[in-house]
This record gives sequence, C-alpha cells and structure tokens, in this order.
Amino acid sequence: MKEVLLVRQGGLGDLLAVLPSLRFLRAAFPECRLTIVCRQGYGLLFRSTGLVDGLESESGSRFARLFLELGSNDAETAAWLRGYEHVLGWVQGQAGRALEPAVRSYGVPCRIIACDPGQGLSVSRYFYEHTARRFADRTTSGFSFEDGIFLPITADIRYAGRALAGEAGISDGARYAVIHPGAGSLKKRWPLKNFLAVATRLSREGLPGLLITGEAETEVEKVIKTAALPPSWTWLSRPDIMSLAGLLAESFLYLGNDSGITHLAAACGTKVLTVFRKENEASWKPNGRVLIFSAEEVTSIPVESLETAASRESGSA
Repeated sequence: MKEVLLVRQGGLGDLLAVLPSLRFLRAAFPECRLTIVCRQGYGLLFRSTGLVDGLESESGSRFARLFLELGSNDAETAAWLRGYEHVLGWVQGQAGRALEPAVRSYGVPCRIIACDPGQGLSVSRYFYEHTARRFADRTTSGFSFEDGIFLPITADIRYAGRALAGEAGISDGARYAVIHPGAGSLKKRWPLKNFLAVATRLSREGLPGLLITGEAETEVEKVIKTAALPPSWTWLSRPDIMSLAGLLAESFLYLGNDSGITHLAAACGTKVLTVFRKENEASWKPNGRVLIFSAEEVTSIPVESLETAASRESGSA
C-alpha cells in the first residue's frame, strides 16, 4: 500500500492509545504515506515525530462531509477519499461505526477496530493486537506491543522542552518534576491540595518542579492563582503540545490524574505516578514506567502514599 487514511477521534489520551498501533504500521509499511484524522493540535505531535506523514482535522469540513453526504456521491469527497487505498479507524464501543459504511459507499476498503472499555481490556493493547492481526502478512519480525509504547522524541522537541524549563527557572541539566493536577472529569481529579503537598515534600528534598495546567483546568487555575507554591516550583499555564512533550521527556518524575497529559508523560518515557478510579484502571492504564494508585474514588487515596512514592523515586526516601 502507498496511501492509507487512519482515523482516531477524541482527546489526547484517546490518540495515544493507538500509539503502539501507529508504530507497528510505520514499521510494517515504511514506504507508505500515512495520513491521520484526529484533533489538529495533537496530530501535529505525531507528524513531527515521523509517525504519520499527513494530517486531517477531525473538525474539518472535508471529514465532516463524509458523513453528511452519505450515499450522495459527492464529487469532492470522492476525489479526496479515493486517493487512499485503505481506511483504518479505531473506536470505542459503537461510537464511530458510521465511518465504515460512509467510506465503503465511495468504494474504498475500510476497517473499523472497535473496543469496549467496559470489558476491562487494555484499550491500547486491544487496538494493537487487532491492528497487527489485520496486517499479519506484513508483521515486522520481532516487533511487539512493548516496542511501540514510546514516542520517538526528536532533538527539536527536546530542545523546546529544555527552553520551556529554562523559562521557568530550571537550570539546564537539572533534575525536575512535573505535576498536572487536571483531568477531563471531576471524578478523576485528586484534590489539588494533595498535589501541592507532594510538591512541597519534593521541594524540601531539593527537587524543583513545574505545575502544569491546560485548557480544561479553568477552575483549577483560579485556585492556583491564589495558592502559594513551594520554593523552586513554578506554574506553567497551557504550554503548546510540542514544548510540553519535550518538557515531559526531559523531566525526572511526573505526577497526575487519569488524563491525556499523564498518557503523554508515560509515552515520553518519564517515570509516572498517577491516581486512577478503579473502574478505569484496566482499560486506560498508561503504558511505560507507570505506578498507579487506584481506589473506587480517587479522593480516598491518601496523600502519604504519593508523597512516599515520589520521595523514593527522587532518591530521597
């Protein structure tokens, strides 16, 4: 194959769940041009690391018209879609299944791989295994799921991360920690005061760090503005995805909730301490160097557990 269109809608964590699948496809089809439909900002990271060659926004009119014009033989959509030899999509449950009949109505082969997170399966591993099975005849000898769990971080991304750390007062080459206290759902959020307590413990033990917030943390940011961060810790609001990936790749330790940025930290190879609701752990556990603290409700996870683990990881316990 020379041209393949990949589809993965959703947030950053959703996209990173197909990272091993993408790395498998890149290894199996090195001569193939891979284009992915996803959120534009997150897709830029995949394109910059060489995992994909082209990018289509999931909110763009071209992708949306594929569904609106189902069965109408829209000439513009047909010209775009028929430029691909195959379309492959990854979805949860029934969501996104309309893609397959929409694509096939234009005479283009399409395969949807659907996973039900409610079954307690690792979504990432499920997608990988079914992707590899779909292209079993092209399986790269010796390539495994574990070979695909990390992002290939480029020198440019690392430079952007070091520059961002430097702007926050972290000296070049210094060890530092990153904390992201946000998550898409309030139920997934460990109390901000707990994260600040861990930061204070690390600060006392000589490890500087950065508190990161994104677009979904408006309410958290209001509290942070009035909070006193421990010495040698700085708050960074809404860094761009490239700089954030570099910052995480260069960091010594990361702490966060069940969130897309936690998945990104794990994919960058960072040591990760994270809190999860027990019901989400099996399906959405990040891959990599990850230690999970889980409970039925994350608010019941004691702060001492993460303080001790963070101190141990930093070499101070």
